[in-house]
Amino acid sequence: MKVQDSGKNNKISSDVSNEKLSGLTINFKGNNNKIHIGKNARVDSGQIFINGDSNELLFGKSTRCGNIRIIMQDGSLIDVGEKTTIEQAYILSRDGCQVVFGKDCMISFQVDFRTSDAHGIYDLETGDLVNSPGNIILEDHVWITQGVIVSKNVRIGENSIVGSRSFVQNSVIPPHCIYAGTPARLIREKVRWTRAMFEKPGQSL
Repeated sequence: MKVQDSGKNNKISSDVSNEKLSGLTINFKGNNNKIHIGKNARVDSGQIFINGDSNELLFGKSTRCGNIRIIMQDGSLIDVGEKTTIEQAYILSRDGCQVVFGKDCMISFQVDFRTSDAHGIYDLETGDLVNSPGNIILEDHVWITQGVIVSKNVRIGENSIVGSRSFVQNSVIPPHCIYAGTPARLIREKVRWTRAMFEKPGQSL
């Protein structure tokens, strides 16, 4: 793990050996930021950029990340729940927003999570901001498949699935559903998924 720190009172706590984080680079530009990496977590390759003050990044127990790029800014939170796996993802959390993954979520390749458009759009008559940032919340055991973009103001219920190349924004996806498309829409209800293709006899979630 390589760390560059141009701020003050930034803290990294880890319950794993450095060899499990050997491909990780962390860059602090701000103060009072916190990173915690839980027991048996692993990050094979990644870049983390933390800008501004009082951001918090948490990797729960037994999480595994193949390749991640994380950008945080201005009092934001990213919380990766225990046993969640990420193959390849870009995660942007800024303007005090949250990106929260529950337990045992499965994130595929080329997946983006963005709490903000990063650039303002304003109404000409009122001057109001029309693209305000918002949180992204994944409940336990959510599967995000390849190439999905999850944007601001999204909550995905437990055991739900988002299909490949979908776009999700300003949406609440109920538990046990499949959503897909641009924008994502309901495909099927009353489902559950497993990491194995076929269940063993007696296996259940």
